Amino acid sequence: MEKRLLESILEEIEKDNKITEKKLAQIFEVSERTIRRYIYKLKKREKIVLIGLGRKREWKVL
Repeated sequence: MEKRLLESILEEIEKDNKITEKKLAQIFEVSERTIRRYIYKLKKREKIVLIGLGRKREWKVL
């Protein structure tokens, strides 16, 4: 399941690079903490990077 969720999160970020952790949590019906944990894994594996701060931030899929 972990691999599937990681891939699904990547797909959602590719569709909308300004998507929030809250919105991802709603889509996948998991907690925001779970989404943060998976995003951390994606950043660690150099699959995504966060650009900007606050409301102007966006994800970039590498």
